[in-house]
Amino acid sequence: MVRTYLSLKAGDCPERLLHLSVGGVGPVMYLGTHIAEDLSWTTNTTALVKKAQQRFYFLRILRKNNL
Repeated sequence: MVRTYLSLKAGDCPERLLHLSVGGVGPVMYLGTHIAEDLSWTTNTTALVKKAQQRFYFLRILRKNNL
């Protein structure tokens, strides 16, 4: 029996593999890039902005203290 999943939407795909139930995973980090379960860039962008804000804060403190 051949099954095709081309006509199914993203949420309609069965979560079974080799007759075992397979659950989803949350966002993972791979090679410095955050990958969300829906393959969106939101998690990666948020992490990059957070890191940039932390570094800019440190630079502002250095400039404020004339270092």
